Amino acid sequence: MISSLNLNISIASRYGNESNGGGLRHRQIIELIKYVDVGFEEKVLKIGRIRDSPILTLLGLLLFLFRHPIIFLKMLGLVLRGMRPVELAALGLQYWSWRGYFKTGSKSRKDLLIAEDIFFGIGSFYAALDKGVPIIALPHNIDSLTIAKGSISAKSARLKFEISALKKANCVFSISQWDSWIHSQFGITSEILSYYPAADCHQALIDKRKKRLESSQTNDFLIAGSSHNEMTRLGMQDLIAYISDQTWAVDYRFHLVGINVEKSILIKNPSLIKVHGFLADDEFQKLQARVKCLIVYQATGSGALTRILDSLITGIPVLANRIAAREWEGYSGLQIFNNVSELSILLEKIVILPPDPGSRNNETVKFTMAVKNFSK
Repeated sequence: MISSLNLNISIASRYGNESNGGGLRHRQIIELIKYVDVGFEEKVLKIGRIRDSPILTLLGLLLFLFRHPIIFLKMLGLVLRGMRPVELAALGLQYWSWRGYFKTGSKSRKDLLIAEDIFFGIGSFYAALDKGVPIIALPHNIDSLTIAKGSISAKSARLKFEISALKKANCVFSISQWDSWIHSQFGITSEILSYYPAADCHQALIDKRKKRLESSQTNDFLIAGSSHNEMTRLGMQDLIAYISDQTWAVDYRFHLVGINVEKSILIKNPSLIKVHGFLADDEFQKLQARVKCLIVYQATGSGALTRILDSLITGIPVLANRIAAREWEGYSGLQIFNNVSELSILLEKIVILPPDPGSRNNETVKFTMAVKNFSK
């Protein structure tokens, strides 16, 4: 255990203890910081809602316009290109709140900002820059590449804005080799800190693995993901459409699980595809114990799909196309299909219980040392 550091570490994140990918990544980061700094206590900056703080939001926008006029105009241009106005308003409230926080922070310890959200947390980012607070950026993905709608010019403008902010960070840790490669094309040198579940989450997955060992697997297959994530939703829609249009020689049953999937994905063949929607953990665990594998498909995306690694740890094999599998390619238990027509062949060649893949310890060492260096 590393001793307590001379740091006042703050985390800018839109996530908490949710069970989605963002929440799981956030819990991993919190655990690593607690390992580095035994005195760290997670602090949640209560920014509040825009509609409850219209005056602070306006003051923050005006102050940001005064301090960073070019950045403000670029944000305004993104709104004109399709970005939601609420994101610009959120900038004002974040900027005002974080500037006040850094101003009144501990004087006996150095401030350090861990920025999980770059595009959507730009107010905290520039507040730290104003106050000379060093920044470690840990983006969960490249936000601009996770939005399907909009013109190419609008997406390019978002990406350029996001990259320009990342370049101002003291150091950057990407979640995947894919993201790190894209960063490098824009002159950003980033280390990699892959996703691996926090200790309590990992233990829960191991418990599920034991249940799976005690169960018999049937011709049931799992398709899981939240419809709130646009890339996930579109991928599931494509996959469901393909499955529905096929004639299956074997008595297969596909199970669709996730928040609001019952409202956002059209099912043509309910006898073949059962829609569960959101499942409580005990019900989901029963389903995970008997399915033969998890099927994942994405046409595009960024970051790393946490549910692939979590499934492998649980002992559930995964079939995924190359884009969905991006960070996990080569892991035992993960088979890749290059097109959906290969899916039916692979469904018959599944290894029932893949090994626990384990963590990439060398990456966590680099991150913990980076944090420690800012205490000097």
